[in-house]
Amino acid sequence: MMNRAQKSFIYFLYELRISAATRKKLEVSDTFFANDGRFVVADFNSVRKLAYNLNRDRKPEEHVYPGTIFAAGLLHEIYHLLLRKYEKQLQKDVFIDAVALLNKQMGKAAFMSLTTDFTIVFPPTAVYQEKIGASQYLNETTEGKSHLAVAVEEMMMLFLAYENRALRTIRPLFDKSGLKTPDLLDALQTVLESHFKKLPPFGKDGQDILNLFRAPFLHAPEDLFAQLEYILAHWQDLLPENLLQQILSGKDLIKEDLQLSGALGPPPTFVPRYKKEGDGTGMFLGKSGYDPSADENLDYEEPEQFTEDTDWMPRVVLLAKNTYVWMDQLSKKYQRSIRTLDQIPDEELDQLARWNFNGLWLIGIWERSNASRKIKHMTGNTDAVASAYSLRL
Repeated sequence: MMNRAQKSFIYFLYELRISAATRKKLEVSDTFFANDGRFVVADFNSVRKLAYNLNRDRKPEEHVYPGTIFAAGLLHEIYHLLLRKYEKQLQKDVFIDAVALLNKQMGKAAFMSLTTDFTIVFPPTAVYQEKIGASQYLNETTEGKSHLAVAVEEMMMLFLAYENRALRTIRPLFDKSGLKTPDLLDALQTVLESHFKKLPPFGKDGQDILNLFRAPFLHAPEDLFAQLEYILAHWQDLLPENLLQQILSGKDLIKEDLQLSGALGPPPTFVPRYKKEGDGTGMFLGKSGYDPSADENLDYEEPEQFTEDTDWMPRVVLLAKNTYVWMDQLSKKYQRSIRTLDQIPDEELDQLARWNFNGLWLIGIWERSNASRKIKHMTGNTDAVASAYSLRL
Protein backbone atom coordinates (compact mmCIF):
# COMPACT_ATOMS: atom_id res chain seq x y z
CA MET A 1 0.00 0.00 0.00
CA MET A 2 1.44 3.38 -1.01
CA ASN A 3 1.77 6.08 1.61
CA ARG A 4 0.87 9.68 0.81
CA ALA A 5 4.46 10.78 0.18
CA GLN A 6 5.06 7.94 -2.26
CA LYS A 7 1.81 8.62 -4.08
CA SER A 8 2.53 12.35 -4.46
CA PHE A 9 6.01 11.64 -5.82
CA ILE A 10 4.98 8.91 -8.24
CA TYR A 11 1.88 10.55 -9.68
CA PHE A 12 3.13 14.18 -9.91
CA LEU A 13 -0.36 15.53 -9.32
CA TYR A 14 -1.17 18.31 -11.80
CA GLU A 15 2.25 19.90 -11.92
CA LEU A 16 4.32 21.72 -14.52
CA ARG A 17 8.08 22.27 -14.53
CA ILE A 18 8.72 26.00 -14.97
CA SER A 19 12.06 27.49 -16.01
CA ALA A 20 13.98 29.32 -13.29
CA ALA A 21 14.16 32.50 -15.39
CA THR A 22 10.39 32.60 -15.82
CA ARG A 23 9.88 31.74 -12.16
CA LYS A 24 11.94 34.78 -11.15
CA LYS A 25 10.41 37.08 -13.76
CA LEU A 26 6.85 36.26 -12.73
CA GLU A 27 7.75 36.37 -9.02
CA VAL A 28 5.95 33.08 -8.45
CA SER A 29 5.90 32.18 -4.76
CA ASP A 30 7.78 29.06 -3.63
CA THR A 31 4.55 27.89 -1.99
CA PHE A 32 3.27 26.95 -5.45
CA PHE A 33 6.13 24.50 -6.03
CA ALA A 34 6.58 20.87 -5.08
CA ASN A 35 9.98 19.64 -3.91
CA ASP A 36 10.93 18.44 -7.39
CA GLY A 37 10.38 21.92 -8.82
CA ARG A 38 7.05 21.48 -10.57
CA PHE A 39 4.40 24.18 -10.37
CA VAL A 40 1.32 22.78 -8.67
CA VAL A 41 -1.75 23.44 -10.80
CA ALA A 42 -4.20 21.24 -8.94
CA ASP A 43 -6.76 24.03 -8.49
CA PHE A 44 -8.20 26.85 -10.55
CA ASN A 45 -7.01 29.53 -8.14
CA SER A 46 -3.31 28.78 -8.68
CA VAL A 47 -3.60 28.77 -12.47
CA ARG A 48 -5.57 32.02 -12.44
CA LYS A 49 -2.80 33.65 -10.41
CA LEU A 50 -0.18 32.39 -12.83
CA ALA A 51 -2.22 33.54 -15.84
CA TYR A 52 -2.56 36.97 -14.24
CA ASN A 53 1.22 37.23 -13.82
CA LEU A 54 1.81 36.11 -17.39
CA ASN A 55 -0.63 38.68 -18.75
CA ARG A 56 0.68 41.73 -16.91
CA ASP A 57 2.89 42.81 -19.81
CA ARG A 58 0.83 41.35 -22.67
CA LYS A 59 -1.65 42.94 -25.00
CA PRO A 60 -5.26 41.76 -24.49
CA GLU A 61 -5.21 39.79 -27.74
CA GLU A 62 -2.09 37.93 -26.50
CA HIS A 63 -3.48 36.99 -23.08
CA VAL A 64 -3.02 33.51 -21.69
CA TYR A 65 -6.15 31.95 -20.21
CA PRO A 66 -6.26 29.75 -17.09
CA GLY A 67 -7.80 26.85 -19.02
CA THR A 68 -4.67 26.56 -21.17
CA ILE A 69 -2.40 26.29 -18.13
CA PHE A 70 -4.73 23.84 -16.39
CA ALA A 71 -4.96 21.68 -19.53
CA ALA A 72 -1.16 21.65 -19.84
CA GLY A 73 -0.96 20.45 -16.24
CA LEU A 74 -3.53 17.74 -16.97
CA LEU A 75 -1.55 16.53 -19.98
CA HIS A 76 1.59 16.28 -17.84
CA GLU A 77 -0.27 14.41 -15.13
CA ILE A 78 -1.82 12.03 -17.63
CA TYR A 79 1.54 11.33 -19.31
CA HIS A 80 3.26 10.63 -15.97
CA LEU A 81 0.46 8.39 -14.78
CA LEU A 82 0.46 6.38 -18.01
CA LEU A 83 4.25 5.96 -17.76
CA ARG A 84 3.90 4.56 -14.23
CA LYS A 85 1.19 2.21 -15.46
CA TYR A 86 3.37 1.19 -18.42
CA GLU A 87 6.28 0.42 -16.09
CA LYS A 88 4.03 -1.62 -13.81
CA GLN A 89 2.34 -3.62 -16.56
CA LEU A 90 4.90 -3.96 -19.36
CA GLN A 91 8.38 -2.55 -18.89
CA LYS A 92 9.82 -2.03 -15.42
CA ASP A 93 12.45 0.71 -14.99
CA VAL A 94 11.97 2.01 -18.52
CA PHE A 95 13.82 5.25 -17.75
CA ILE A 96 16.65 3.51 -15.90
CA ASP A 97 17.22 1.59 -19.13
CA ALA A 98 16.93 4.85 -21.07
CA VAL A 99 19.68 6.43 -18.92
CA ALA A 100 22.04 3.55 -19.72
CA LEU A 101 21.24 3.81 -23.42
CA LEU A 102 21.72 7.60 -23.48
CA ASN A 103 25.06 7.29 -21.72
CA LYS A 104 26.14 4.82 -24.37
CA GLN A 105 24.83 6.52 -27.51
CA MET A 106 25.32 10.18 -26.58
CA GLY A 107 28.46 9.65 -24.56
CA LYS A 108 28.51 10.06 -20.78
CA ALA A 109 30.06 13.54 -20.87
CA ALA A 110 27.47 14.90 -23.31
CA PHE A 111 24.57 13.24 -21.50
CA MET A 112 25.63 14.53 -18.08
CA SER A 113 26.23 18.00 -19.55
CA LEU A 114 22.66 18.06 -20.88
CA THR A 115 21.01 16.76 -17.69
CA THR A 116 23.00 19.18 -15.52
CA ASP A 117 22.11 22.07 -17.83
CA PHE A 118 18.43 21.03 -17.77
CA THR A 119 18.40 20.76 -13.96
CA ILE A 120 19.80 24.30 -13.66
CA VAL A 121 17.36 25.81 -16.19
CA PHE A 122 14.36 23.81 -14.87
CA PRO A 123 15.39 23.34 -11.24
CA PRO A 124 13.87 21.34 -8.41
CA THR A 125 13.07 23.56 -5.43
CA ALA A 126 16.24 22.65 -3.51
CA VAL A 127 18.40 23.54 -6.52
CA TYR A 128 16.44 26.74 -7.19
CA GLN A 129 16.93 27.79 -3.57
CA GLU A 130 20.64 26.91 -3.85
CA LYS A 131 20.43 24.39 -1.02
CA ILE A 132 22.02 21.77 -3.25
CA GLY A 133 23.90 21.79 -6.55
CA ALA A 134 22.52 20.34 -9.76
CA SER A 135 25.19 17.62 -9.95
CA GLN A 136 24.57 16.47 -6.37
CA TYR A 137 20.83 16.40 -6.98
CA LEU A 138 21.22 14.21 -10.07
CA ASN A 139 23.27 11.69 -8.08
CA GLU A 140 20.54 11.23 -5.47
CA THR A 141 17.23 9.35 -5.33
CA THR A 142 13.78 9.96 -3.79
CA GLU A 143 11.61 7.02 -2.75
CA GLY A 144 13.92 4.77 -4.76
CA LYS A 145 13.49 6.84 -7.93
CA SER A 146 16.71 8.04 -9.57
CA HIS A 147 16.77 11.82 -10.08
CA LEU A 148 18.72 11.21 -13.28
CA ALA A 149 15.86 9.06 -14.61
CA VAL A 150 13.37 11.75 -13.51
CA ALA A 151 15.36 14.36 -15.47
CA VAL A 152 15.19 12.22 -18.62
CA GLU A 153 11.44 11.82 -18.20
CA GLU A 154 11.04 15.58 -17.75
CA MET A 155 13.13 16.33 -20.85
CA MET A 156 10.79 14.05 -22.76
CA MET A 157 7.86 16.09 -21.42
CA LEU A 158 9.64 19.25 -22.55
CA PHE A 159 10.02 18.26 -26.20
CA LEU A 160 6.45 16.91 -26.27
CA ALA A 161 5.18 20.27 -24.94
CA TYR A 162 7.07 22.07 -27.70
CA GLU A 163 5.47 19.82 -30.32
CA ASN A 164 1.96 20.62 -29.05
CA ARG A 165 1.04 23.79 -30.96
CA ALA A 166 -1.96 24.42 -28.69
CA LEU A 167 0.52 25.25 -25.88
CA ARG A 168 2.32 27.99 -27.82
CA THR A 169 0.86 30.80 -25.71
CA ILE A 170 2.39 29.40 -22.50
CA ARG A 171 5.82 28.52 -23.90
CA PRO A 172 7.43 31.18 -21.67
CA LEU A 173 6.71 28.77 -18.79
CA PHE A 174 8.88 26.05 -20.32
CA ASP A 175 11.18 28.19 -22.44
CA LYS A 176 14.17 26.06 -23.49
CA SER A 177 16.15 28.96 -24.92
CA GLY A 178 18.09 29.09 -21.65
CA LEU A 179 19.65 25.69 -22.35
CA LYS A 180 23.32 25.96 -23.32
CA THR A 181 23.14 22.77 -25.37
CA PRO A 182 19.77 22.59 -27.17
CA ASP A 183 21.33 20.38 -29.84
CA LEU A 184 21.94 17.73 -27.17
CA LEU A 185 18.22 17.82 -26.31
CA ASP A 186 17.53 16.97 -29.97
CA ALA A 187 20.02 14.11 -29.71
CA LEU A 188 18.27 12.84 -26.56
CA GLN A 189 14.93 12.91 -28.39
CA THR A 190 16.36 10.85 -31.26
CA VAL A 191 17.63 8.19 -28.84
CA LEU A 192 14.33 8.05 -26.94
CA GLU A 193 12.33 7.77 -30.19
CA SER A 194 14.35 4.69 -31.12
CA HIS A 195 14.25 3.32 -27.57
CA PHE A 196 10.46 3.37 -27.23
CA LYS A 197 9.86 1.92 -30.71
CA LYS A 198 11.71 -1.21 -29.60
CA LEU A 199 9.66 -1.58 -26.43
CA PRO A 200 6.21 -3.20 -26.12
CA PRO A 201 3.34 -1.01 -27.42
CA PHE A 202 0.73 0.40 -25.08
CA GLY A 203 -2.94 1.30 -25.29
CA LYS A 204 -5.77 -0.16 -27.33
CA ASP A 205 -4.27 1.15 -30.60
CA GLY A 206 -0.95 -0.61 -29.96
CA GLN A 207 1.28 2.48 -30.17
CA ASP A 208 4.71 3.11 -28.73
CA ILE A 209 4.69 5.52 -25.79
CA LEU A 210 5.78 8.64 -27.65
CA ASN A 211 3.29 8.24 -30.48
CA LEU A 212 0.59 7.41 -27.94
CA PHE A 213 1.32 10.71 -26.17
CA ARG A 214 1.32 12.60 -29.48
CA ALA A 215 -2.06 11.22 -30.55
CA PRO A 216 -4.21 13.95 -28.88
CA PHE A 217 -2.34 16.88 -30.42
CA LEU A 218 -1.98 15.17 -33.79
CA HIS A 219 -5.75 14.75 -33.71
CA ALA A 220 -6.36 18.43 -32.81
CA PRO A 221 -3.12 20.44 -33.19
CA GLU A 222 -4.54 23.83 -32.16
CA ASP A 223 -7.38 22.85 -29.83
CA LEU A 224 -6.78 21.82 -26.19
CA PHE A 225 -10.49 21.25 -25.63
CA ALA A 226 -10.55 18.71 -28.47
CA GLN A 227 -7.37 17.11 -27.12
CA LEU A 228 -9.04 16.51 -23.76
CA GLU A 229 -12.09 15.11 -25.54
CA TYR A 230 -9.81 12.74 -27.48
CA ILE A 231 -8.27 11.51 -24.21
CA LEU A 232 -11.70 10.89 -22.71
CA ALA A 233 -12.75 8.94 -25.79
CA HIS A 234 -9.57 6.87 -26.26
CA TRP A 235 -7.84 6.56 -22.86
CA GLN A 236 -10.77 6.37 -20.49
CA ASP A 237 -10.02 2.78 -19.49
CA LEU A 238 -6.43 3.73 -18.61
CA LEU A 239 -7.22 6.63 -16.27
CA PRO A 240 -8.66 6.72 -12.73
CA GLU A 241 -12.07 8.23 -12.08
CA ASN A 242 -10.74 11.26 -10.18
CA LEU A 243 -8.53 12.22 -13.13
CA LEU A 244 -11.42 11.80 -15.56
CA GLN A 245 -13.38 14.23 -13.40
CA GLN A 246 -10.48 16.69 -13.54
CA ILE A 247 -10.49 16.46 -17.33
CA LEU A 248 -14.18 17.38 -17.34
CA SER A 249 -13.38 20.33 -15.05
CA GLY A 250 -10.59 21.36 -17.41
CA LYS A 251 -13.02 21.35 -20.34
CA ASP A 252 -15.40 23.56 -18.36
CA LEU A 253 -12.60 26.02 -17.58
CA ILE A 254 -11.63 26.21 -21.26
CA LYS A 255 -15.28 26.92 -22.13
CA GLU A 256 -15.25 29.81 -19.67
CA ASP A 257 -12.08 31.14 -21.32
CA LEU A 258 -13.67 30.97 -24.75
CA GLN A 259 -16.70 32.87 -23.52
CA LEU A 260 -14.56 35.57 -21.89
CA SER A 261 -12.46 35.95 -25.04
CA GLY A 262 -15.60 36.30 -27.16
CA ALA A 263 -14.63 33.28 -29.26
CA LEU A 264 -18.05 31.73 -28.71
CA GLY A 265 -19.91 34.97 -29.35
CA PRO A 266 -22.43 36.42 -26.89
CA PRO A 267 -24.13 34.05 -24.43
CA PRO A 268 -27.22 32.31 -25.84
CA THR A 269 -30.51 34.02 -25.12
CA PHE A 270 -34.11 33.34 -25.95
CA VAL A 271 -37.12 35.60 -26.45
CA PRO A 272 -39.98 34.38 -24.25
CA ARG A 273 -43.32 33.79 -25.91
CA TYR A 274 -46.48 34.59 -24.01
CA LYS A 275 -50.00 33.22 -24.23
CA LYS A 276 -51.10 35.82 -26.72
CA GLU A 277 -48.14 35.09 -28.96
CA GLY A 278 -48.16 31.30 -29.12
CA ASP A 279 -48.00 28.18 -27.01
CA GLY A 280 -44.66 29.06 -25.36
CA THR A 281 -42.93 25.82 -26.38
CA GLY A 282 -39.23 25.76 -27.10
CA MET A 283 -38.16 27.89 -24.14
CA PHE A 284 -35.87 25.91 -21.84
CA LEU A 285 -34.32 27.12 -18.60
CA GLY A 286 -30.96 26.18 -17.05
CA LYS A 287 -28.94 22.98 -17.32
CA SER A 288 -32.03 20.93 -16.44
CA GLY A 289 -33.65 21.89 -19.72
CA TYR A 290 -36.88 22.69 -17.88
CA ASP A 291 -39.65 23.78 -20.27
CA PRO A 292 -42.04 26.09 -18.36
CA SER A 293 -44.71 25.70 -21.03
CA ALA A 294 -45.26 22.15 -19.80
CA ASP A 295 -46.76 23.53 -16.57
CA GLU A 296 -48.92 26.23 -18.16
CA ASN A 297 -52.08 24.40 -17.23
CA LEU A 298 -51.14 24.83 -13.55
CA ASP A 299 -50.97 28.62 -13.79
CA TYR A 300 -53.81 30.67 -12.33
CA GLU A 301 -55.56 33.31 -14.39
CA GLU A 302 -54.33 36.85 -14.02
CA PRO A 303 -54.45 40.03 -16.10
CA GLU A 304 -51.69 40.10 -18.69
CA GLN A 305 -49.93 43.44 -18.68
CA PHE A 306 -46.53 42.63 -20.13
CA THR A 307 -43.74 45.16 -20.37
CA GLU A 308 -43.21 46.84 -23.72
CA ASP A 309 -39.48 46.08 -23.43
CA THR A 310 -39.66 42.44 -24.55
CA ASP A 311 -37.87 43.31 -27.80
CA TRP A 312 -34.59 43.97 -25.94
CA MET A 313 -34.84 42.85 -22.32
CA PRO A 314 -34.39 39.08 -22.92
CA ARG A 315 -31.14 39.81 -24.74
CA VAL A 316 -29.52 41.64 -21.86
CA VAL A 317 -26.35 40.09 -20.39
CA LEU A 318 -26.24 41.85 -17.04
CA LEU A 319 -23.29 42.44 -14.70
CA ALA A 320 -24.02 43.60 -11.14
CA LYS A 321 -21.62 46.02 -9.44
CA ASN A 322 -21.79 47.26 -5.86
CA THR A 323 -21.42 50.96 -6.72
CA TYR A 324 -19.46 52.12 -3.65
CA VAL A 325 -17.12 49.11 -3.74
CA TRP A 326 -16.53 49.41 -7.48
CA MET A 327 -15.70 53.11 -7.33
CA ASP A 328 -13.34 52.48 -4.40
CA GLN A 329 -11.58 49.75 -6.40
CA LEU A 330 -11.30 52.02 -9.43
CA SER A 331 -9.93 54.86 -7.28
CA LYS A 332 -7.15 52.58 -6.06
CA LYS A 333 -6.49 51.21 -9.53
CA TYR A 334 -6.22 54.63 -11.20
CA GLN A 335 -4.74 56.35 -8.12
CA ARG A 336 -7.27 59.19 -8.16
CA SER A 337 -10.62 59.87 -6.55
CA ILE A 338 -13.57 58.37 -8.43
CA ARG A 339 -16.77 59.31 -6.61
CA THR A 340 -19.34 59.83 -9.37
CA LEU A 341 -20.43 57.75 -12.34
CA ASP A 342 -19.15 60.22 -14.90
CA GLN A 343 -15.63 59.76 -13.48
CA ILE A 344 -15.55 56.03 -14.29
CA PRO A 345 -12.93 55.60 -17.07
CA ASP A 346 -14.31 54.64 -20.48
CA GLU A 347 -11.75 51.83 -20.75
CA GLU A 348 -13.46 50.04 -17.84
CA LEU A 349 -16.77 50.07 -19.68
CA ASP A 350 -15.04 49.02 -22.91
CA GLN A 351 -13.55 46.04 -21.06
CA LEU A 352 -17.02 44.95 -19.89
CA ALA A 353 -18.25 45.18 -23.50
CA ARG A 354 -15.36 43.00 -24.66
CA TRP A 355 -16.46 40.44 -22.07
CA ASN A 356 -19.87 40.42 -23.79
CA PHE A 357 -21.78 42.27 -21.07
CA ASN A 358 -24.28 44.75 -22.47
CA GLY A 359 -26.03 45.80 -19.26
CA LEU A 360 -24.81 47.14 -15.91
CA TRP A 361 -26.76 46.87 -12.66
CA LEU A 362 -25.42 49.46 -10.24
CA ILE A 363 -26.32 48.19 -6.78
CA GLY A 364 -26.88 50.84 -4.13
CA ILE A 365 -26.82 53.82 -6.47
CA TRP A 366 -29.88 55.31 -4.79
CA GLU A 367 -29.83 57.44 -1.64
CA ARG A 368 -29.39 55.11 1.31
CA SER A 369 -30.93 55.08 4.75
CA ASN A 370 -29.03 56.85 7.53
CA ALA A 371 -30.63 54.43 9.99
CA SER A 372 -28.87 51.49 8.31
CA ARG A 373 -25.48 53.16 8.64
CA LYS A 374 -26.18 54.06 12.29
CA ILE A 375 -27.10 50.46 13.13
CA LYS A 376 -23.86 49.18 11.57
CA HIS A 377 -21.79 51.71 13.49
CA MET A 378 -23.54 50.84 16.76
CA THR A 379 -22.62 47.18 16.26
CA GLY A 380 -18.93 48.06 15.90
CA ASN A 381 -18.55 48.27 12.11
CA THR A 382 -17.57 51.94 12.10
CA ASP A 383 -16.18 51.94 8.54
CA ALA A 384 -19.39 50.64 6.99
CA VAL A 385 -21.74 52.59 4.79
CA ALA A 386 -25.47 52.03 4.78
CA SER A 387 -26.76 48.83 3.24
CA ALA A 388 -27.19 48.92 -0.52
CA TYR A 389 -30.72 47.64 -0.02
CA SER A 390 -31.87 50.23 2.53
CA LEU A 391 -33.48 53.21 0.79
CA ARG A 392 -33.98 56.60 2.35
CA LEU A 393 -37.63 57.61 2.29
